Amino acid sequence: MEEQRTYRRNLPHIQPEGATFFITYNLDGALPSKVVAELRHARALEIQKIKAQEGELSEQELKKRLRKAHELYFGKYEELLDDPKSGPTFLRKPEIAQIVKDSLHHLDGKKYTLICYCIMPNHVHKIVKDTKQVLFRIMQSHKGFTGFEANRAMSREGQFWHRESFDHQIRSDNWLKEKIQYILLNPSKAKLVKDWRAWPHWYIHPDYEWMAPSPVPPTFRLE
Repeated sequence: MEEQRTYRRNLPHIQPEGATFFITYNLDGALPSKVVAELRHARALEIQKIKAQEGELSEQELKKRLRKAHELYFGKYEELLDDPKSGPTFLRKPEIAQIVKDSLHHLDGKKYTLICYCIMPNHVHKIVKDTKQVLFRIMQSHKGFTGFEANRAMSREGQFWHRESFDHQIRSDNWLKEKIQYILLNPSKAKLVKDWRAWPHWYIHPDYEWMAPSPVPPTFRLE
């Protein structure tokens, strides 16, 4: 029997077959828990405010405003991750980033089709489609394996990844292109490199290179 494709973490997630998802996940402790709690509280208040207008808004407008609230929350979270004042940056180490890369590509074709990713010092962005399981199960496997291997490589113990991940379903080619460019430009936006192509930890599927920021990058190949 196929696993139910709806699950609940902080918010309910519905994951239809064949859908495309933008996913972000970060290292445990990348942001102070107080800051995360404040952001979540602000988002909860905004969502409560929007839902109070449920009878006054069309279903389409309600969904639009809820999505905007979620994206605003994510945007603030992302800004803090890009300019960390504290917390681990284990993914800056080439050998640790390679563990994550290897896992992402190992799952490609088995659990999903990998479209794009960028591994930042304390978080990862990726886009996948055609998932074979709910994202929670896929992420559980990926994060469990990479966390164990990264800890072993660094001779450390403890939680490696933050338990929660952020995911958005991408519903149009325009939105997909926007997210691909967002992911690939992240290193230059965070002032890690001037040209995003100089960052060593990114990938884009050859079929989607036309959506990458100009100029079109060469096809990525694993070393």
